[in-house]
Amino acid sequence: MAIDTDKAPAEAAPAASPAPANKEEEDRDADAQENTHHEKFPPDEEKASSPSPYDPSLVAESNSHKAEANTLFTSGKYEIAINKYDEAVAVCPNYLDYELAVLRSNIAACHLKLEEWKEAVANATTALDGLDRLEQQEKEEATAEAEKVKVTEVDDADEEIISAGAAKAGPALAANPDDDSIEAIRRKRQDDIARIRAKALMRRARARSELGGWSNLEGAVEDYKRLAGMANLTAADKKIVQAQLRVLPPRAKAAQEKETAEMWGKLKDLGNGLLKPFGLSTDSFKMVKDENTAKEHQNSSRHPMMDLDAPMAMAPLVGTARTGATILCCHCGAPIDGTASAGALCYDCIKSTVDISQGIQRDGVLHVCRDCDRWLMPPTTWVTAALESRELLSVCLKRIRNLGKVRIIDARFVWTEPHSRRIKVKITIQDAVAEGVLMQQSFEVVYVVANQQCRECAKSYTANVWRASVQVRQKVTHKRTFLLLEQLILKHQAHKDTINIKEEKDGIDFYFAHRNQAEAFMNFLKSVVPVHIKDSKHLISADTHTGNKSYKFNYSAEIVPVCRDDLVALPLKLAKASGNITPLVLCHRIGTSVNLLDPNTLQTAEISAEIYWRAPFQPLAGAPDMVEFVVMDIEPTGLRKGKWVLGEATVARASDLGVNDTTYFARTHLGTLLRPGDSVMGYLLSGSNFNSEAFDAIENSRAHGSTIPDVVLVKKHYPNRRKNKRRNWKLKRMTKDEGDLLPKANDQTRLEAEYEMFLRDVEEDGELRAALALYKDTKKKKQQDPDAMSIAETEMTVDDGPKINMEELLDDFDELEIKDDGQQEAA
Repeated sequence: MAIDTDKAPAEAAPAASPAPANKEEEDRDADAQENTHHEKFPPDEEKASSPSPYDPSLVAESNSHKAEANTLFTSGKYEIAINKYDEAVAVCPNYLDYELAVLRSNIAACHLKLEEWKEAVANATTALDGLDRLEQQEKEEATAEAEKVKVTEVDDADEEIISAGAAKAGPALAANPDDDSIEAIRRKRQDDIARIRAKALMRRARARSELGGWSNLEGAVEDYKRLAGMANLTAADKKIVQAQLRVLPPRAKAAQEKETAEMWGKLKDLGNGLLKPFGLSTDSFKMVKDENTAKEHQNSSRHPMMDLDAPMAMAPLVGTARTGATILCCHCGAPIDGTASAGALCYDCIKSTVDISQGIQRDGVLHVCRDCDRWLMPPTTWVTAALESRELLSVCLKRIRNLGKVRIIDARFVWTEPHSRRIKVKITIQDAVAEGVLMQQSFEVVYVVANQQCRECAKSYTANVWRASVQVRQKVTHKRTFLLLEQLILKHQAHKDTINIKEEKDGIDFYFAHRNQAEAFMNFLKSVVPVHIKDSKHLISADTHTGNKSYKFNYSAEIVPVCRDDLVALPLKLAKASGNITPLVLCHRIGTSVNLLDPNTLQTAEISAEIYWRAPFQPLAGAPDMVEFVVMDIEPTGLRKGKWVLGEATVARASDLGVNDTTYFARTHLGTLLRPGDSVMGYLLSGSNFNSEAFDAIENSRAHGSTIPDVVLVKKHYPNRRKNKRRNWKLKRMTKDEGDLLPKANDQTRLEAEYEMFLRDVEEDGELRAALALYKDTKKKKQQDPDAMSIAETEMTVDDGPKINMEELLDDFDELEIKDDGQQEAA
């Protein structure tokens, strides 16, 4: 549904460009020219027609408000858009019917989006009334101009008479050239009016059909019939109109019958109430049709006393049962129907004396665990539920005794202060107080919130109560893979069931209270990293009488020792089986399998965990073995595969610059990233010795021995990146129990360097960032004295490292604080 942005064309201006085609409720009408006041009134009449002196700025201000409202409508802020449209209506002159009709039609569109049907009908009707007035004025002006032109032609004919010979001798005089432009403007004006009328009718018809009811549905049918006769509808609008004309008439007829029946029922009840004291009812005055005369008359055969022509019975009526009896309420004395009364009480006395909620408790206690925010469902079940949620409402209702004896009509929360430790629930119930009499009553139940630790949280604070453990290991000298695994676990909340996380020498141990929780964690590990799993169990206790045994289960998950950016020498047989890839490859990604890349040909291969553990291999070199090179020259070859482009580069070691002129030729997959003068990290194979049987086999191979390069380039390096810079983002870390493995000073430095390297990988790799959860770092920087800056800081070069867009970061709700105005001003 689009918002109209029309403006009336100026009288003397050329014809505006035709309006864009109207799509199904999605068009954006082009703006016409301003200065619309000359269209309807000459300058001397504007002041007389307006209550205040004409101000051209009013039209400009109205158009400005309308433009802002159109932008708000496009953004989905319909309530604010309505306010802006109201401001535009307030400043728009009252005699500009076309502009006011456009604004009212736009307001109706906003109300349709908000499903405020009555307001949409009112505004669309106002728009149509304004268009009717405008169209009537246009007709009157056209009639007046036609009469004026007719009189002018007669005067001209009287003044000048041209003979037949003169007419043949010279060409006819040309008509007034302004007539065509005025007629084009008038036609354009009529087209705009018809287009806005169609939109207003479509919006009013839809709102009426949504409101329902006989009158609204009949009005919607009339609107759609008017739209069916309009020629400026699009094909989509015509389909909607035709479909509604098929659906709405049956609905209108059904609504008419329903309302008519309800009206007659109310009238019948009123008549029965008036005739009841006389022992009569409206059935005594039914109109029946006489077959002989074809006329209707009152049927009073059931009451011969009312028929004057019927014979009178001389004996009294014996055994005739009365249809009703009026008695007085035993409490207040009000007259009631004795045949339908409940214990000789009127309805008001029943409400004041009968309590159907008697026996239902009005207070209770709810237990919540502060560690996991779960609520106790008696007797031993703990349920996760947010405040004022459906789950918490179910817990509250199940804690009420005797509530099952009545019918629950409604239940909702009543707002309380968060610090009050109280929860209020308003309950509406219904029950029968007598035969055929139902009573409905509402009351409130107040719960006191008490803290109680659940079993799982209690076990987390107690040693040696775990039932299953998962030992994650990787036999490498660094923690880069575990840093990635930690972020994946945090993002997917895979550690929520752990009762303890302990860091060990080669990995991390996860402890669980139940075996199924450990198995679920193992399934998560299989879905993110290639692992090899072994399991075992240990008998704790056994009952010889019942045969019940208690075990502790241990799971060992070993991650493949190959990491990202490692240089790998594949066994020749495995390389041939993996698509005949070159045995000397790079590991560019670790997922559910090991993803390998040949930088010389851009060929890729995947080694699954099952294939790897059949014939395991070790990486030839890792990230600590990489050397910094400087690109002397690079030229792309044109071969592309995904984000990689093959290039031929000439590089030199950064440590050799100024010492020797040794350069190396290398084919690299970084053809689009590297430029002459850039720094790049890679492995120097020339003159290096590797203790690897797989690499020795490659050197001795006829097919691959001559293809071993001197240098393998891995990734671009940013030497001007600031060390320990203040980033605007951060990563969360898991809370782990380090135990007795507190790192020494050297180990702590190494761990910090590995974490810094991991953060740089996150900044450089967009695919890696997409798999992690990055948060905004809202901590303020410490203010430093600018006079106390060191020489190194003043001479620091510009940081050329990659940056992370703030749109990729998430808000850390754990650090959000509520401050009053005074604290915010102080901050």
